Amino acid sequence: MALTGLGEYYHTAIERHGRTVPARSAWQRTLANGRRSRALHDELDLPYEACGSLLLVIDDAEAAEGICNLLTPIG
Repeated sequence: MALTGLGEYYHTAIERHGRTVPARSAWQRTLANGRRSRALHDELDLPYEACGSLLLVIDDAEAAEGICNLLTPIG
């Protein structure tokens, strides 16, 4: 299993480290590692199951933080 993402939520990483570097580059590296893992599983003819997770906004206060806007193509 290869997890995508950082040790903290993406919006928290942006607050702590900045929007472009290193939060985004770290996130992109985890995506690349997931692709490498998938390729290795395919090469070795091993089963691979892609699954994901969600961070749901549960109230107006969380929505006001703008979490949803950070995962857009430019976020």
